[in-house]
This record gives sequence, C-alpha cells and structure tokens, in this order.
Amino acid sequence: MIEDKRKRLHYESIRIEEIKKEVKTSKDKVSERLQIIEEKVYEDTKPLQEEKGKVEGKISQVEKEIEEIEAMLEKKRQERESLLIERQQQERQIDQSRGKYRDQIVKLEKEMDKVQRDEDKNTREAEEQKVELADLQDYEE
Repeated sequence: MIEDKRKRLHYESIRIEEIKKEVKTSKDKVSERLQIIEEKVYEDTKPLQEEKGKVEGKISQVEKEIEEIEAMLEKKRQERESLLIERQQQERQIDQSRGKYRDQIVKLEKEMDKVQRDEDKNTREAEEQKVELADLQDYEE
C-alpha cells in the first residue's frame, strides 16, 4: 500500500513536471508573439514614440521645476512665519511701552476730545456768523 502510494506520487510528479514544461513552452510562444506585435507597433508608430519620448522629457522637467517652486514656496512660508512672530514680539514690546504712559495717553485723549468739541463749536459759530452777515447784507440792500 505505501509502495503503491509512492509510485502514484512519483508518476504524479512526473506528470506535473511535464505540464510545467508545456506551460513554459506555451508562455514562451505567447511572449514571442507579443514581442513581434510590439515590434510591429513600434515600427508603425516610431515617429509618435519619439515624440512621446520628448513629451515625457518635458513632463519630467516641468515636474522638477514644480518641486523646486514648492520647496521655495515652503521656504518663503517659513520665512513669513518667522517674520510674523518677530512682528508680534515687537507689537507686545510697543504695547508694554505704551502701558507705561497709559495715564498720560488717557489724559491727552480726553484733552483732544475737548479740543475737538471746542473746534466744532467754533466752526458752528463761524458758520452762524456767516449766515447772520449774509442776512444783514441782504437786509441793507
């Protein structure tokens, strides 16, 4: 019984090897036919193939330029971020300095409001005088 199994397995392995050889032969024939067709396609489209090669070269160049521009853009973004941080620090320092003079600033702003009100009042009075003067001139005529 074991001997029968061994024989059967031996013949089965021989059969499998023959099938593998047949498959390899078939694959080789198909590959050869495909190669022939590819060669015919290349011959039929040789000018297009050459042009395609040139276009692919241009695409590669453009992609390289895009990568360079993106790298430069990232560098500029980092530079901008650094400058924004620097500006923010300066603004804080300015605000701190302004804080030292807060009382004086508030006092001067109130004074400026008063001066503006006085100016507005004087402007109104000057306009009223012009109207009165015009009325007086009209009356004298």
